[in-house]
Amino acid sequence: MTNDINRSHHDREHAPPGPHILPAPLISKEVYLRDKCKWLPLDTDRLARSIFVRIANNEQLGAAFRLWLLAWGERPAGSLPNDDRWLSDAAKIAHQRWSSEAEFVLHGFVACHDGRLYHPVICEMAQKRFDQLKGRQRGAALSRQRQQAKRENRRNKRMSEVRKMALATPPHSGLP
Repeated sequence: MTNDINRSHHDREHAPPGPHILPAPLISKEVYLRDKCKWLPLDTDRLARSIFVRIANNEQLGAAFRLWLLAWGERPAGSLPNDDRWLSDAAKIAHQRWSSEAEFVLHGFVACHDGRLYHPVICEMAQKRFDQLKGRQRGAALSRQRQQAKRENRRNKRMSEVRKMALATPPHSGLP
């Protein structure tokens, strides 16, 4: 037996793609939208023209749509656990039929080395929305800082005026 297999890639994250190695997740673990964005954008034109809509029947389309909705709210967004029982329950397809329906229902999902399935289109939309929300949060934080600085500036001005008035007023002798 020859030992000509390249074993230099011990870290899965940086290993070259191949049939024996699953790819890294398509989106960062920090991308989570359930609490911040409860709506999933739907690119109707992109979906209507997709291969999936042409090959799937209505039941498969409905099951896939349920999984897309769940993937949007998962952590990380755009992913689902790679567990047939969980997936068949979530898709509302009987366990005994899942193996024959899974190919259609999971169309577009990619298995990654963290044990989850990722949908590239949902990950793309989730990342875009997450970046927008982070930008708004940064903008809101800067606005709060500016407002706080203005309040402190007004307070310091009032205190300065009070001090000036106190210095300009002669001290009372205490006698009427």
